[in-house]
Amino acid sequence: MSSAPSLTIVTICYNCVDEIPATVNSVESQTYSDIEYVIIDGRSTDGTLEWLREHNGCFDILISEPDEGRYDAMNKGLKRATGDYIMFLNAGDRFRTPTVVEELFARPKILDERPTIVSGRVELTLDRESLNFHRPRRAGKEGPGLPHPATLIDREIHQAHPYDEQFAYVADYELWARLRDKGLYDVLYVDDVLTLFDIEGASNSPEVAFARYLERTFVDYQYGDGFVLSDAVTLLFVPLVRQFLSSMLGQRRFIGLLRYRRFLKQLVQEGPKR
Repeated sequence: MSSAPSLTIVTICYNCVDEIPATVNSVESQTYSDIEYVIIDGRSTDGTLEWLREHNGCFDILISEPDEGRYDAMNKGLKRATGDYIMFLNAGDRFRTPTVVEELFARPKILDERPTIVSGRVELTLDRESLNFHRPRRAGKEGPGLPHPATLIDREIHQAHPYDEQFAYVADYELWARLRDKGLYDVLYVDDVLTLFDIEGASNSPEVAFARYLERTFVDYQYGDGFVLSDAVTLLFVPLVRQFLSSMLGQRRFIGLLRYRRFLKQLVQEGPKR
């Protein structure tokens, strides 16, 4: 059996003094020993940086300087990673349990086959409370993307393919498409819920839904079969509906509506239970 891989965890943060302690403590509490922890701070001014400096024994590298956005910060962390795998656990996100990484790396398929990508599931949270909603619904059902807070990537391959910083919201989605295009999309899907994902991040805000869909459509056009009428309908209609429903219902009820919609879709696809 091969030796267990090492892992670099990168957290990017900016002015998140209320969120960063839970994330750092989540990493610090992991029972797996071979973890390198890198924090990239965007020169916070709200006390985040002071808290990090007071707890400098909880991480290996801290860089605090202005950046050009989240993917610029993530690429800074990527350049400094030295582990066999790298994953991003951003401010507000947490591991589900202290043994998650240890249990994940005990899997023979990871130890023996060393897949390029290992992707699990996330549990969505709001105000640090669970929404009882998971992405994907089950392993491998995320569609063309992967939930990046529950995804580990071979560090050498990821460093050769950093995030494309021309995208403000979907550079991770573009990365999956690029790796598929280059024949590097070797994914081991695991059904474990690895992390708790805070949906209050800027990239999930209803106010940026149109810009996010626009970027995603461009990625689909770049790596797919072109732009068709159905893409235009989705681009114009879906973000507006999402923004309206989210504003009217609130994030918690909106997530509940999505969960109910997916449940109905599953019933239609699978039929009644016997």
